[in-house]
Amino acid sequence: MINVFHSFWTKPGGGFRNGIPVKDNFYAQLLCAANSVLLAKRNGCKINLYTDNDGIKAFGILPYDNISTDLEDLDVNTAFWAAGKIKAHHVAPIGHIQIDIDVYLKGKMCVDLLEYALKYYDLVVQNRDCEYSNSQYYAGVVNEARRILPNGVPAVPHFDINGLVYAYSCGLVGFNSQELKDLYCAGYDEITEAFENSPLFATRDKNFCLDLIAEQAYLKMCQNALGSPDFSVIGDNWGLEQKSFCDKIGYTHLTYTSKFSEKIIARNEDILKTLSLEIWRKVSEYKK
Repeated sequence: MINVFHSFWTKPGGGFRNGIPVKDNFYAQLLCAANSVLLAKRNGCKINLYTDNDGIKAFGILPYDNISTDLEDLDVNTAFWAAGKIKAHHVAPIGHIQIDIDVYLKGKMCVDLLEYALKYYDLVVQNRDCEYSNSQYYAGVVNEARRILPNGVPAVPHFDINGLVYAYSCGLVGFNSQELKDLYCAGYDEITEAFENSPLFATRDKNFCLDLIAEQAYLKMCQNALGSPDFSVIGDNWGLEQKSFCDKIGYTHLTYTSKFSEKIIARNEDILKTLSLEIWRKVSEYKK
């Protein structure tokens, strides 16, 4: 049996008002979370949630094994939406794997693979994103990061503002090394603080997500620096070969925008009705 966890920090989405989520797309996210929880449990995982007081109002209807409000006092600019995930990593025990709420562990083969990886590797990730250097969007993120932090963040070990080439896709991340986890979590906090304290932060181009630097690129820098053995569930990059492998082992990670489309929402509704009509009825109350 493996332990996995979700994190959901509601502040980037505006939180709740009068018990109602501010963001219209919250229903789509709750659908994903419900399916993710039920599929993980069906395949023998224990699954916990790290959230805040607003998050527990809605996510409390899902059958998590444990729900904690460790994210309630998180005081970070909401431009760094992954801060909730990093805080959850900080408090979660070693050997617990974070999965995004739109990650589905559909097959026992996938869970067995993760259990194997945790025995032999310091770091388990969804995949290595080695094509960042060829991504026009990522090039824009890097240029924006270098403009806002021209001197980098010298106080952060192993952070190289000019070495932002490789990264991890962090839909799934598990640490089996306390040293690596502590280095990464502390560095993330300092990098995001440096961004926020820069006089140029207010002029940032909001089309470019600076959090990719602190969350994904810095994790790869930490792994490189310590020489930590890493296990990538689906290998390098993303393509037809990786998709075929995911289908074979039963692993799905919905893209950020696709889960908000009417087609995917309808598909997720059908999945949830099949998994649990009781949970479906509770989740459907959030449909606007």
